[in-house]
Amino acid sequence: MFKKIPHWLWMTLLYLGTHVPLLLALPIFADEAIYLHWAQLCQDDLVRFAFFSMADGKPPLFIWLLALTLKLGSDPLLI
Repeated sequence: MFKKIPHWLWMTLLYLGTHVPLLLALPIFADEAIYLHWAQLCQDDLVRFAFFSMADGKPPLFIWLLALTLKLGSDPLLI
């Protein structure tokens, strides 16, 4: 009547069921907030802030890609 569900599927569902709801309970940390702010600055004025992240040693490609993903949603903390 019922097909046997594979063991790996049970483990995956158990893992996702216990970990995904708790992801939003984590606070944003200082580094992530800085990177989000730099990405927002790049999004507003790329010519002026394109290499602003290199003051902290973070590669600019990360900030540029993050600036592109900010357009996907309204809340940058949930992206």
